[in-house]
Formats: sequence, structure tokens, C-alpha cells
Amino acid sequence: MARNKPLDTKAILKVNKRVIRYVKRTLPKKMFKEFKDNTPISSPEPGKNVPGNAKRNTKLQISSNKFTITGDYKYSGILDYGGFPNPPKKGTGKTTGGYSTQATKGMSEPTLKYGNKILAEYIRRVNR
Repeated sequence: MARNKPLDTKAILKVNKRVIRYVKRTLPKKMFKEFKDNTPISSPEPGKNVPGNAKRNTKLQISSNKFTITGDYKYSGILDYGGFPNPPKKGTGKTTGGYSTQATKGMSEPTLKYGNKILAEYIRRVNR
């Protein structure tokens, strides 16, 4: 028969404080980097990755209880939610299904999946 062990509330509080600190300080920065990595680039020449307006004008705002990633440019919703004309008006190759070929699922969806994944990994690591 298993023996009952006393609950170590100090250890639990310590773990929770570490997770809260991670969520407030580290997670927003990692998710911001992921969002920008998923943002399409302006590439005037094949093989040259030149950050364009979208990457330059994507901002991270952190307050005490939340963080916000904002695309401060007119077409941010179109890039993220796939609002390009389908089929494209002029030529082919830059869009697929209304999305940029460089961000086929937008930026928010992959960033949220990434955030959930790294947070779960961090909690697993802290609880060892």
C-alpha cells in the first residue's frame, strides 16, 4: 500500500512563480520572434531575403497581464487571414488560396501553436 506524503506547498508555489515569470517575460519575446519569422518578406531578387514593411512594422507590446503582437500596416489582416484575391489578379506565384505563398497559414495560427508547444515543454521541464 502506498504511503501518503505531505503536500509540499512551498515547492508548488515556487514552480508556479517560475511559470508565471516565464509567461510574463520570456514567452512573449519568443512568440514575437516566431510571428516575425512567419511574416512574409519582400524579396526583390530571388535568393535575397530582404525584410519588408510587414516585418519592420510588427510590434510587441507587453503590459503587466497581457502581451499584444500588432501588425501596424494596412494589409496585416490580409496577410494573416488570407484576404488576397483568389485567383490572383495579375499573374501567379505570390498567392495560394488567398494567402501569401510565404505564409500559407498566416502568422497568428502558427505562432499560437508554437506558444502552446513551448509553454507545455517549459511546464514539463519545471515539474521534473
